[in-house]
Amino acid sequence: MKKTLTTVLMMVFYVLSFSQPAIRPLSRHNPPGFDEAIQAVIFDFSTNFRNIQGPLVNDEAEYEKYASLVELPGAEQSVITRFHSVEDTTASWQAVMLTTEEYDEAAALYKKICQRMKATKLSLPDGSQVQFRSDYQPPSTENKFTSSFYYLPHAEGEYMDLRVQVELIVLLGEYKVLVNVHPTSKV
Repeated sequence: MKKTLTTVLMMVFYVLSFSQPAIRPLSRHNPPGFDEAIQAVIFDFSTNFRNIQGPLVNDEAEYEKYASLVELPGAEQSVITRFHSVEDTTASWQAVMLTTEEYDEAAALYKKICQRMKATKLSLPDGSQVQFRSDYQPPSTENKFTSSFYYLPHAEGEYMDLRVQVELIVLLGEYKVLVNVHPTSKV
């Protein structure tokens, strides 16, 4: 009971600490809350994002989408997707950071988010800090999508499968910048 109460109180603290304006100007450095939001999502990966799952926002034949209680600063929307599958019960977390018709605007934000991910420091329970390793791909107008991947060095257990993916995609004439957290099987 005490462990459950502690976990609930920690999640309430995380949620309250992310109460920020929905849209903030982007700076060169990580804005307050970026590292903490990524850390909250990463740490909840092991529970399949159940602790940061909000209300149902979309129920389709193949999947359900839930609002995320944790959002990256500046995100337009953050959701958790759960597929209706007996074989694959994993979930994924996604933040839509930008939707625009301007490639240059999307490419600039993609680069900034990739820089932010590279600079993000996660605080581990033992007090140590770790940064992501990355496989960065620069944006290009020749591709319909560009993806950069971030993962934890020396990860163990369920975190060995964890990938953070920053994407720049074009869909129906609109450019989107997305941040996804999912197991490697979803790549």
